[in-house]
Amino acid sequence: MGIMKFKHSNIIATLVFICFSCNHSNADTSVKNSAAYLNVKKTYSQHPGKYDYIMFGDSITKNGKWNNLIPGYLIGNRGISGDDTSGMLDRINDIERTGAKTVFIMAGTNDVTRKVPPEEIAKNIILMTNHMKQKNINVVIQSTILSGDKRKRKNTSINKINDLLKAFSGKSGTPFLDLNSILSPNGVLKMEYTSDDTHLNTSGYEVWSKILRAYIDSSIKNR
Repeated sequence: MGIMKFKHSNIIATLVFICFSCNHSNADTSVKNSAAYLNVKKTYSQHPGKYDYIMFGDSITKNGKWNNLIPGYLIGNRGISGDDTSGMLDRINDIERTGAKTVFIMAGTNDVTRKVPPEEIAKNIILMTNHMKQKNINVVIQSTILSGDKRKRKNTSINKINDLLKAFSGKSGTPFLDLNSILSPNGVLKMEYTSDDTHLNTSGYEVWSKILRAYIDSSIKNR
């Protein structure tokens, strides 16, 4: 009887896990199976281009006019609206085909919305970082940008992601750019830098680009 109860509880636990996994998978794939997402992904894959630097991420990255913001460098924008870290992992080979020597990663916002645990989000970013570093690509991890006041409930998870990424940076020597030190100095994204408490406005991108420009200029001087 005890054995039967044990087996029965195991079956229930397994079914619960499977159902959770299915729901989580559906949340993750609904956007990534959309025509808009797939068309952009296909375009990036078929036309990798040649760049010095790649901005890699979701819609927050996509909306930046990086070549205008940081003139003088060939910067490829590889942000896709709705993407998350699992989707970005799936796009790594296309990033490598651009020939870029440096890739700037900013990711995790959509994962948090989809209730992906911070540990899994950080793990995915670390996986893509290590994969590209093995291909002799310099990877710069940027902090996941905190949300504004109306969406600040997400910031507990975002802070956890950033803590894990900072720890990895310290151990691996991977550069880490703390965007939140200026964009979100008080623990929430400042109103003057955002259009909806998630995405950045023109002022927000200007601040971000200045951080990037300082890093790029410094790295060139130190070659």
